[in-house]
Amino acid sequence: MLFYQTAFATFRNLTVTSFSNGSIINNMDVAFASTSVPEGTQIGNVLVEAASNITAFNVDLNSIVVNGSLINIPSNSTTAPPTLNTTANASMSTTARTPPTTTIAVVPASPAAVTSEAVTTRRLTFRSAGETFTTDLLNPSSAAFQRRASLITST
Repeated sequence: MLFYQTAFATFRNLTVTSFSNGSIINNMDVAFASTSVPEGTQIGNVLVEAASNITAFNVDLNSIVVNGSLINIPSNSTTAPPTLNTTANASMSTTARTPPTTTIAVVPASPAAVTSEAVTTRRLTFRSAGETFTTDLLNPSSAAFQRRASLITST
């Protein structure tokens, strides 16, 4: 899920851990540098905002869970692309949601720099409604698991 790289400077990686039945329930770990870990709601909201642009698989917005907490989706969220209203209305006002941003300072590494960093992982789960679960998705070594995991991580 490449959009996490854009949203969070401290994003390190996303690892698919399992799939389970219920259409397809996608379970993954999202890792961040421990210096600045986003809140679960921020992680969930980034997926909500990106969902309308994901065409490789479905994201049921009402099923997004981060570290065991269901993400509350604003009633105006949708997976359909937004439409443009060409009618002018001077009394109409709109509010756009802005994804959270994280700023970190980049410091040049010295020759004795440490080559590893501490990371914090958050469990992210969402359901892909309308997609068919097959039992080979239970086996991380299966071709089906590998294809779906690759599809999710490369999106």
